[in-house]
Amino acid sequence: MKKDCQDELIFFNCTAVCYSMDDKEKAMTLLQKGLEINPESEQILMFQANIHAKNGEKEKAAALYKQVIGLNRKYFDAYPLLAKILVERKELKEARSLLKSCLTMQPGFKAAYAGLADSYRESDPEVAKKYDELAKE
Repeated sequence: MKKDCQDELIFFNCTAVCYSMDDKEKAMTLLQKGLEINPESEQILMFQANIHAKNGEKEKAAALYKQVIGLNRKYFDAYPLLAKILVERKELKEARSLLKSCLTMQPGFKAAYAGLADSYRESDPEVAKKYDELAKE
């Protein structure tokens, strides 16, 4: 970091180390520094979103996942994570629409099928079972 403090990926990589060592406060500080360099870093925004989701801060996580998708609609990993939060909030129509749009761009994306299955698990177990089968293929 002393040699090149203008590369946000250095902060991203250091964050991963700090987070794995359970220094979450330092990890978030490093992510913020990385975003100061590149406020549109998809990797950093995803990392932040995942941390917020893990900490139960679903609104912050959802906003960041939406931001990532807005920056890069082909950042497919963000779709099922955002959809999971939407399903938890009972926003099933929005979650399903999000996942289906993901599948139009990436038809074989198993996590999107699994997310669709979860969105139907309570309301229509048969449809959920079909999506579960697609996720396994």
